[in-house]
Amino acid sequence: MPRSVITAALSGFIFGVGLSLAGMLNPSKVLGFLDIFGLWDPSLAFVMAGGISVNAAGYFLFARRGLPWVTSQFHFPKTTNIDMPPYYRKRAVWNWLGHGRPMSRACCV
Repeated sequence: MPRSVITAALSGFIFGVGLSLAGMLNPSKVLGFLDIFGLWDPSLAFVMAGGISVNAAGYFLFARRGLPWVTSQFHFPKTTNIDMPPYYRKRAVWNWLGHGRPMSRACCV
């Protein structure tokens, strides 16, 4: 079995265990986090901050090595601009604003 397949499977397993330990498989926990105008549960924000900090540490440690473990080179984005029509940007903002209390309850029930 190729090393990249083993690495992907192991990464997915670790990610799934992390989701389970953080309680993100429990719909009521996720709804409590999304319900910012009701009984808001900020515990998943700490999980998110922990995940971001581990990812940032790994990025700064391994990106300086020069070569990754699995492939021959790192694949970073070549551009940083978003070439998206303004209509899609407006729609994304409205979609983001719409995921308040009524929308979060309707989607997860």
